[in-house]
Amino acid sequence: KQWTEDAREAERIEKAAKKKREMESSAPKLAQPQSLYPAAKQRKTVEIVTKSGAVSVTIVGDPTSNAKILTFHDLGLNHRYCFAAFMRSIAAQKSSVLSQFCFYHIDAPGHGEEAEDIEGDLSMSDLEDVVGTVVKELNIRAFVGLGVGAGATILMRFAISKPEAVRG
Repeated sequence: KQWTEDAREAERIEKAAKKKREMESSAPKLAQPQSLYPAAKQRKTVEIVTKSGAVSVTIVGDPTSNAKILTFHDLGLNHRYCFAAFMRSIAAQKSSVLSQFCFYHIDAPGHGEEAEDIEGDLSMSDLEDVVGTVVKELNIRAFVGLGVGAGATILMRFAISKPEAVRG
């Protein structure tokens, strides 16, 4: 039974990856990456190697801040396609959210801007492990999770397995 569920999950992930490639080939590239975060004083992208492949994590804000928000996109997307409107709305409000929080946008293996296609299949457990590796590598003790679609499921699974690391 577990094998059947894993096979369905792998098929779903492969379809989402194919859809992502089709969308990216027809979607216009955003000209100015910084424009997503106009009010952010600090922004950098780091690559972290996980068991499932390399992931890029875009860090927006001050990593020394105690208030951390970790985002995970839906399959077939990346953080730019999934959270751009949210980040722009925060910036447009001229609120202090960007100065009070540090956002960690995880792009799943094969989903980053310049990412290579992944070999094989990824399960929800694999993607949950990606979150664990990112949290460990970046020394994030606790965070609030913000996920969309499969990203929400992945963050919920992580919260169930590591409740001490998740604040909401």
